Amino acid sequence: AKVKLCSKEACTNQAVKGGVCTRHGPKIIVLKQCSVEGCANQVKHGGLCRKHCGKYICSGEGCTNQALKGGVCRRHGAKMRLCTTEGCTKLAVKGGVCWRHGAKKNHNLCSADGCTKAVVKGGVCIKHGAKAKRCSKEGCTRQAQGGGVCVTHGAKRTLCKIEGCGNRVVKGGVCIRHGAKVKLCSKEACTNQAVKGGVCTRHGPKIIVLKQCSVEGCANQVKHGGLCRKHCGKYICSGEGCTNQALKGGVCRRHGAKMRLCTTEGCTKLAVKGGVCWRHGAKKNHNLCSADGCTKAVVKGGVCIKHGAKAKRCSKEGCTRQAQGGGVCVTHGAKRTLCKIEGCGNRVVKGGVCIRHGAKVKLCS
Repeated sequence: AKVKLCSKEACTNQAVKGGVCTRHGPKIIVLKQCSVEGCANQVKHGGLCRKHCGKYICSGEGCTNQALKGGVCRRHGAKMRLCTTEGCTKLAVKGGVCWRHGAKKNHNLCSADGCTKAVVKGGVCIKHGAKAKRCSKEGCTRQAQGGGVCVTHGAKRTLCKIEGCGNRVVKGGVCIRHGAKVKLCSKEACTNQAVKGGVCTRHGPKIIVLKQCSVEGCANQVKHGGLCRKHCGKYICSGEGCTNQALKGGVCRRHGAKMRLCTTEGCTKLAVKGGVCWRHGAKKNHNLCSADGCTKAVVKGGVCIKHGAKAKRCSKEGCTRQAQGGGVCVTHGAKRTLCKIEGCGNRVVKGGVCIRHGAKVKLCS
């Protein structure tokens, strides 16, 4: 499926609204809060949230609460059925009890034997065969979030409803910083976020060791059938016994595919842009910072971090480190991408491996 691009000249970002991308047009909408004192819910109608502008408003003088029974709210006399558990003053939801004391939510559960996950499609959950809609961007396997694409390719994230906050919603319309509660590690005295099985990465979840491509000498990660993306592409070289990807005419470069080479005398590398290779002047098509004379990549709002773009900070109180994943820094639970060599716990530097296993880094001149 074709993705509509921004109509601004030379811009390759995805169009979001009005034919342009977020950088060249649509503004972020700041959600208004309910006008009722102490209420932080989003406005739905007439300056009030859904809770305070329902069909039935309490008839009590000056009261804006929703009428529950007899034209009044609970505060002004509406009698509601309470939880039957001794000492509990919460409202009964189902079976005479509140959520805390056993009221079960009426979810459609997966039909697979012993599975308690919610149905996604065809009576089963994703684990047992329900196919989730994938991002329409070619080559992307992430789940579509909105508009047929994933967040990386243009789906809008739901932002925290607190005015001026650009963090992503976690629960109840707010981010972790503004009150969304997350499940913490069950290990005693540990304050890290639980990832799987009720524990954080430090106290439990196993690191998945990525398999290597079966082609001799190739250290790339397996994608399909024991081969990496490079060696299991749609088109494999027709040369006898060759597993390289076909580039042109059904063959790889080794078996005769003619490719455009760099025009610099004596250079045998492939031309990338403008007839030259990266080494001899081909420029990468990055969106650069709009600050005069700055060549750094844009982070947010057309500028780099040095010239005003605010990087997302760790949501842990008192922490000023940059958030890496899940709204937190590495120290507070963000997963590190580890070297794909089996048994190695070092962090990836380049090409899926650490420095010890072959990642090349630029040395001091």
